[in-house]
Amino acid sequence: MARYIRYFLAGVAALFATSATAAQETEDGLPLPRAKIVDACVEEQLSLYQSVEPCLGKIFEACPGSAGSTAEMRDCTALETQYWDRRLNRVYGELRSLLKEGDSAEDNPDGFVLADDLRTAQRAWIAWRDAKCAYEGKSTRGGTIGTLLAGACVMDITARRAFELEQQLALQSM
Repeated sequence: MARYIRYFLAGVAALFATSATAAQETEDGLPLPRAKIVDACVEEQLSLYQSVEPCLGKIFEACPGSAGSTAEMRDCTALETQYWDRRLNRVYGELRSLLKEGDSAEDNPDGFVLADDLRTAQRAWIAWRDAKCAYEGKSTRGGTIGTLLAGACVMDITARRAFELEQQLALQSM
């Protein structure tokens, strides 16, 4: 839970920072320069066989509302979650396609169907993430911080899963 509070406190700390100028956005509202910074961060972490940790919170921290009301902070968390969810869906699709190719290859004498196994695992992961984050949000037994904790939980776990699948994709591509 401390990790999720870190995102909340980062938003509060931004109150004391200088205000950001309007940045270019992608067509779905993501701040383009910040998204590119996160992309570069993830690529660097992948190349070093490191963790996604340094890349988390970069879009949230750049969001003008991250230091505002609970609703604004929730919206900023949702913006970063949207980035990680898009990244997760992209890499999942790429990995599943690659696995399908291997599943149908002649050098698969045991008949493994890894693409289907990945789909099963992903569905179970989504159910686990949603249940875990619902619990995190309710763990405060009410109050507005619960919605922030639940949102930060979804963002954090989604980012970590996207990174995990990117690592698997890199290994499968070798």
